[in-house]
Amino acid sequence: AKSALKQVPTSFRREPQWAGVFLQLFDLSGDTKSYIEVGKKALSHSPRLALPLGEKLLQLGKKAEAIRVAEKALKNAEEDYSFYEEPSLQAQLLRFLIRVCDPRKDYARRVRYAEALLFAENQLADYLSLRDFLRTPQERAALVQKVKTHCEPSALIEIFSAEERWKDLLDCARKHSPTPEF
Repeated sequence: AKSALKQVPTSFRREPQWAGVFLQLFDLSGDTKSYIEVGKKALSHSPRLALPLGEKLLQLGKKAEAIRVAEKALKNAEEDYSFYEEPSLQAQLLRFLIRVCDPRKDYARRVRYAEALLFAENQLADYLSLRDFLRTPQERAALVQKVKTHCEPSALIEIFSAEERWKDLLDCARKHSPTPEF
């Protein structure tokens, strides 16, 4: 595989539509240097490549660089967000960053990413995950207040049911009851 890669012109390797193919070939050939180089160059055109590139950097013990790559791609993904994409690149990058960030050293950053994920995806599992790694009752209470203003009604119902916050659940039902269509 290495000899075949050497025969491909350098200008062809830089074409963004071929970056994923070249990452696969570089991975198979063991050419880590080219893998990282091509992956970084392709991020602006193909932010989805940040996920395999980030994993490769983690394997190489370059955690800080993996975080930088994912954060850069996250900025591009937020700008190009597609409502039809399942699962969204934004959610995948946020999950990667939450997993990679050190709970002790990067606590504030991890909380910020977990909140962004919760408010982007409106999933009970994301709420429960965030709630479980918050450190104080005050942080948990602040989270409930943020949830009330940032989450969709369907997510609020699930969250308040899971938390057994019956008064909040009733308030939510009153505010967001479906209106009959005539």
